[in-house]
Amino acid sequence: MKKNIYLTVFLTFLFILLFPGAGARAQTISGDDWSTPVNLSHSGSATDPGITFDAEGKYQLLWNDEFVGPVYVSGNETGWDTPSAVTLPLDDSIPTLIADQNGNIHTFWVGSDAGLYYSRARAAEFAQTATEASVVKLSDSALDFDVTLDSSGDIHLSYIQPLDAPELPAGVYYRFLSNGSTGWSSPAGIYFSPYFRALEPADSNVDIATSTSDESVNVYIAWDNRPRERVYLAKSTDEGRTWNDPQEIDRSDLELGSGNPLNLQVTALEDTVLLVWQRLNLAGSCPFQYRWSGDTGITWSETKQMLEPPPLCGQDNRILSNGSDFALFWTILQSQVNLVAWDWDQKLWSDPQIQNELSTFNDQETSGQVSFGCLQPQLVQNNQLAVVGCDTGDGKDIWFTSRRLSNIADWFPTEAGWSKPFELVTKPLEMKAPVLVSGPGKLLHVLWSQASGDRSDSNRTSIFYIGGDGEVWTQPVEVIQLPDESAGQPAAAIDAQGRLLVAWSSIKDGKIFFSWANSARANSIAEWSDQIPISQPESVARTPFILVSDNGTIYVIYSVPLNEGRGIYLARSEDGGENWAQPVRIFDGVSAGWQMVDQPQITQTPDGDLHALWVHKPLPGESGTLGLYYARSGDGGNTWSEAEQVAGTNVIWSQITSADKGSVYRNWQEEINGEPVIRYQHLLEGGTDWSAPQSLSSFGESLQNAKLVLDPSERLHLLQIVQGSTGRFILRHWIWEDERWSVNENVELGYEPTSQISAMGVTASPNGKLDLIYSTIKGTELSGVLQYAISYLDRPLELPVDLPALQANTPAPTALPSPPAQPTFEPASTIQPTPTPDLSGLSLAGPSGSGGSSTTGVVIGVVLSGLIVAAVLAFRVLKPRFTS
Repeated sequence: MKKNIYLTVFLTFLFILLFPGAGARAQTISGDDWSTPVNLSHSGSATDPGITFDAEGKYQLLWNDEFVGPVYVSGNETGWDTPSAVTLPLDDSIPTLIADQNGNIHTFWVGSDAGLYYSRARAAEFAQTATEASVVKLSDSALDFDVTLDSSGDIHLSYIQPLDAPELPAGVYYRFLSNGSTGWSSPAGIYFSPYFRALEPADSNVDIATSTSDESVNVYIAWDNRPRERVYLAKSTDEGRTWNDPQEIDRSDLELGSGNPLNLQVTALEDTVLLVWQRLNLAGSCPFQYRWSGDTGITWSETKQMLEPPPLCGQDNRILSNGSDFALFWTILQSQVNLVAWDWDQKLWSDPQIQNELSTFNDQETSGQVSFGCLQPQLVQNNQLAVVGCDTGDGKDIWFTSRRLSNIADWFPTEAGWSKPFELVTKPLEMKAPVLVSGPGKLLHVLWSQASGDRSDSNRTSIFYIGGDGEVWTQPVEVIQLPDESAGQPAAAIDAQGRLLVAWSSIKDGKIFFSWANSARANSIAEWSDQIPISQPESVARTPFILVSDNGTIYVIYSVPLNEGRGIYLARSEDGGENWAQPVRIFDGVSAGWQMVDQPQITQTPDGDLHALWVHKPLPGESGTLGLYYARSGDGGNTWSEAEQVAGTNVIWSQITSADKGSVYRNWQEEINGEPVIRYQHLLEGGTDWSAPQSLSSFGESLQNAKLVLDPSERLHLLQIVQGSTGRFILRHWIWEDERWSVNENVELGYEPTSQISAMGVTASPNGKLDLIYSTIKGTELSGVLQYAISYLDRPLELPVDLPALQANTPAPTALPSPPAQPTFEPASTIQPTPTPDLSGLSLAGPSGSGGSSTTGVVIGVVLSGLIVAAVLAFRVLKPRFTS
């Protein structure tokens, strides 16, 4: 068992090394940006920095230089002194620094002989007085140690001693230094274990914290006994003079399925104590656990999980606290720093905030990239977070950066969030490529491709439709049929007239067809217009994508993936889809020597420029992709730039969209060494150069699907569905703010590990909602039982109060001819449990003249006769509140 655990840890470390984070922007949702990193050493030979903050408002730093030994410097964001060498036997150790209120700097480190050393010097004279003669040896051996300063200025130290001496056996020890004193207390044994004798420093952990309650100082020591797979806490209520018996906080239990506990951390504020640790599971995940006590550790809350889903094992876990309303949990996941805030009053954790700027950044002097490592954070007054670290690449310098955490409260999720998902449609037949668009008013439209008969091997496939408002939904209807062919890969959009536009590919002969329907009556097959072929008849085309421009032009981009004529093409109609111009070839796959080209998409900026994205694929039967490519047109699609490679092999998903009155964004999912990673770039309004590619942390999860969507206030959202190590599916919601992605909310979607989520669609409607669908496959082919479903959930949007101004320029709807009477929409009785929803403003009933119906007590509508009433209904249906 021990070997399995060590193997898991090794594989986790290997995974983190293989997938480092990228990017130079912090992923936070509040506060100021990180300051421009400052090179403090300028030596090319520096490493192992330590940092503290003194009473004069200056940071005190110490690091090791390969040639001169320890180097010291002080300063802050306004300026730094000149670094100077000091004489201390640091032996390439990372020092721990404590600055007291009396102007002293206390330095602690483990030497090359494994001894624990201490030195003290005046901050103003540190470079002159910190000498080897002032060094005190506190222990002959120490695997790990931690030190803290209490509210009275006393220093508390705890360490794990592996050396087994007659009077000082291997165990956890505590020592104390009174404020103003020069003599340390004798070592006090807190806990003894012979298992510490064979431990390595990497397998040990001890943490110490203090709090002041009722004018007395409480001291807490937390530690691991990893060979025994247990973590412990000890407490003193009299400033460390006496100690209670150690309390076991967690242990492994294979019968209960709990992993090995490790990395126990402790912090405290007044009477409240917080514990955080991890459980190392054999599957390789390390879920964070926590408990808290409101009475100095007498009673405890139940153990809870801190992050959902459980991440891979975090590195350098620590709690940062400065006595404010919030504490910070710092952990490094996949080479990216994550911050999670703890609210002392509410006893709640915030959403994780990824700090991309603490992974890599550019050296402004050399333009080279700095790999920021060996990070040492310091949380000081006014929630200023400072970080000193070293360039772990070729630079080998010491760098400093800081930021103000001005609105930590914004990190916490709000009450209004995503609804619970429910299944719109469930069938034994696969529902392929579902798409979702929002129409005028509150109407939503879902289309997908499915076998027309009762068997999955039916010779004909059609486009099916379901519509609703998020609460009341119609029954699934087959709306697009081809007499002798099969329809697949639907693409949909809504135009300014409130028409639902659909393009699809013929599975039999590869034609791209186009049709439209009044979106208020799209559930009737008779409402749909004639099917018009828009691709070149001699080519076998597929994967259409629809774009409707502000002037009403309809663009359909599609691929001819194979054979002669392969490439990317753009069809265009300027009269609402009645007539189509000859398709323009955007990219010539034959001339480029490509084997296969596929999956095109397109977006347009307000200046009329078109931006296209597509993938290069190998021949059918070969897996993966050969690259992601981009081109741009400045004349409405007539001519295009040369194809530009965006990414190399193994691009699984991609999307391009425009926002911010002209900025363009492209995201893609790239497989690196067998693991999916989201990458992204943006092109600012009027610019020609794309930003450097950056990455989003995957928290060790498997990425299933992702979509970009623009809301009515021009804010960009990224929705990801990921699968954690437990098999559960999670919806991750990100928002683009200040040129970076910020975590907004996470929602567990559930499902068993045997399930699959095959596709998703998302839209944002002007009435203030994000709407999302996804298709699932339950069961396995081996079991012979497969169930297919399309599920739906939504979330209210926080839109500006002046949002109606965004819609003021929407073109007035063009009058459409009245269609013949059609059957009334029948809502799905299994989907709508509410007896009588408010259907005002919706057109879920049939057109004027058709009879009303009632299902499960839901009143669909009462149709009134008369020209005046008919005109009012037509206005409400066609009112231009839509997204394209």
